Amino acid sequence: MKRRLRVSLVVFATLFMCAASVCAKVRLPHLFDSGMVLQRDMPIHIWGWADAGEEVVVSLGSRKATAKADVRGEWSVTLAKMKAGGPYELRAGDVVLHDVMLGDVFFCSGQSNMELPIRRCMDLYSEEASTYSNADIRYLTLAHLFNFVSPQTDFAAPSKDAEGRTWKKVNPANAREMSAICYFFSREVQAEKGVPVGIIVSAVGGTKVEAWMSQENLRQFDDFKSEFTHPRYNQVDYVDSVTRVENARMGDWDRRMDQADTVRANWRKPGFTTASWQKVNMFGNWAQGPDGRMRHGAYWFRQVINVPASLEGHKATLRVGAMKDADSVFVNGVKVGFTSYEYPPRIYPVPAGVLKAGENEVMVRLLAQSGRPNFTPKKLYQLEIEGGEVIPLKEEWEYCAASPMPARPGSTYWVDTPTGLYNAMVAPFRNLSFKAAVWYQGESSVGRKDYALKLEAMVKEWRKQFGHDFPLVIVQLAGFQQRHDHPVESGWAALRNLQRIAAQTIPNAALATPIDIGEWNDIHPQNKKDIGHRVALQLFRIAYGDKKIVSSGPEIEKAALDKEGNVVLTFSKRSGEIDWSVLKPLESLSLAGADGKFVAVKGRVSGPHQVVLTVPAGMVPERVRYAWDDYPLSTIYNVEGLPASGFEIEIAR
Repeated sequence: MKRRLRVSLVVFATLFMCAASVCAKVRLPHLFDSGMVLQRDMPIHIWGWADAGEEVVVSLGSRKATAKADVRGEWSVTLAKMKAGGPYELRAGDVVLHDVMLGDVFFCSGQSNMELPIRRCMDLYSEEASTYSNADIRYLTLAHLFNFVSPQTDFAAPSKDAEGRTWKKVNPANAREMSAICYFFSREVQAEKGVPVGIIVSAVGGTKVEAWMSQENLRQFDDFKSEFTHPRYNQVDYVDSVTRVENARMGDWDRRMDQADTVRANWRKPGFTTASWQKVNMFGNWAQGPDGRMRHGAYWFRQVINVPASLEGHKATLRVGAMKDADSVFVNGVKVGFTSYEYPPRIYPVPAGVLKAGENEVMVRLLAQSGRPNFTPKKLYQLEIEGGEVIPLKEEWEYCAASPMPARPGSTYWVDTPTGLYNAMVAPFRNLSFKAAVWYQGESSVGRKDYALKLEAMVKEWRKQFGHDFPLVIVQLAGFQQRHDHPVESGWAALRNLQRIAAQTIPNAALATPIDIGEWNDIHPQNKKDIGHRVALQLFRIAYGDKKIVSSGPEIEKAALDKEGNVVLTFSKRSGEIDWSVLKPLESLSLAGADGKFVAVKGRVSGPHQVVLTVPAGMVPERVRYAWDDYPLSTIYNVEGLPASGFEIEIAR
């Protein structure tokens, strides 16, 4: 009996020790994973969790350090700096990470144009993305997460690649999901510097700068004096409770819309006819009801296209431009694509065997939820059949408003709420070392006059958190929406000017401008390669110290009156010589006097760094603007082909 008791005690003690060992297992944040890149030539900060009081030994190559977990189970170590190289094993207790590289890490943040993946730009870059591999470029893309109550110690687990890693190497299998702008500037940096490059993308579409700042930081601004008394900042269950109510309302609207949509239930049945459907121009006001009010709900569009017998059964691509809001698209009754929101281009593959000789039916079910439902003009609407045949879609469609509804109940876009993204997608990085940051945001902040001040405050806070004054590249807003033939007030131009000012007032910052490569009908311009190149140029200057490189277009320094009464614009010598080959008068320039009314004027290049404007008779000019429009015409370039930023400045006396 005693022997049995002793055996039982031994077994119990062994089980207890195993359980304790499991509990004491060292854990690292999701940032740390096999295949990651750590910053070379800077202190290497590594942290994690274990049982309180447990000693954790951390090693990387020849570097080693020991830490003891505090009462909360948190520990951290700092390893001495290392040169570029690898692969190494990173060990922390019983955790072993493989294939860890030392190189240059870039922290990339902002909104949708920063996170926009290569797959959204495949019209331009399909060949590059499908053939290029580089194991020395690795990237980590954070999932969208927010928290309003307190800064978090870790972020949500990112998606994994085929090897089960969260850090992914650039290759044809992974490249489609990488941020397009990061894809291109990282390729250029890696090729130039010859070291591993790590990209961290912490970005969320449709977000303002305030979402990326802490409560403490925002309290200095008058418009946030009372913001943080709201329950969302003090009740951990507040967001969930509101979301449940909003989801129920939206779900009810969806059900009622589907029930009212008789086309959805019957259009595939024998005998269904569209004889009673109207014919409309897809770019017309088909969503406006007889009472003049906008109708929402489900709309159906149908047209027939003729396919030559020789192409029957071939694979194809159907392009249906872009539309607001969501859509399902069918060819001969087969669903070929679905998109849930308005911005992505609709590029849908038609499988082999779907197309038939003669008449083929294209059906679009458009779900209009709010605002003005529409098809985006000047996009591609066509069927591209394998073998080279392109059949344009007609602008005229058969049309049915299947379930007219009021606007869909809205939901709170939580990720754009102040502090939420800072707490969940910046704070968890603690004091991470990296080479530089790239910030591409501003579309959601158009109209905010204090944008430059808030951006400066955000960068100051981030630098304090990370513990080093990292270089910063600010990507300016691209041209978008309308171009006018006369001076206008433009919120987009004003925001660009604030970005330009921020790049001057924030120490060790620079501006990369895509002002001339935007798309008037797309807030997400496809040409991310040229934007990436302009980011890389600025990184070479401010992060790598190449002071000889011309990294931007002409940078305005001052405006003054000459003896003849003309306005002379002087541009920085650092930004290269103005392109003298432009012989025609420069446009997109305007002057204003004391009344503040801007008048269009012409300019001419008068030297490698100067442009002269002729002042209208009777005007005493006080201010000058350039490229002050939503979708401006760029006319001032340097000889390197880089455009000047839009600007507004006072004329010196």
